[in-house]
Amino acid sequence: MYEQTAEIKAELELAKLELETRLGQVDKDDECTLNDEKHMEIIHYVKEDLDDVNRALAKIDLGLYGLCESTGKRIPLDKLRIFPTVRTIDEVNYPNNYIH
Repeated sequence: MYEQTAEIKAELELAKLELETRLGQVDKDDECTLNDEKHMEIIHYVKEDLDDVNRALAKIDLGLYGLCESTGKRIPLDKLRIFPTVRTIDEVNYPNNYIH
């Protein structure tokens, strides 16, 4: 499974870097231009996405990546390529699934 997830891991590592960069930019650039509520909302969503990415990377390192957290069944690799931070099979089977 590790060989199959190497590409996904590289994508996740890039996403992590981008999210960390964005979080730093939000903290520096946006604090003067956004009202406090919107600023906090942006920070919340960036941190939430970063947590998802970090969780997926940790699962790869532990050999648990691609296992449904609800059922323990394997999530299809084609679904993981589309939704690399997905945690359950239900998330990938939901018709309106999206990653924010």
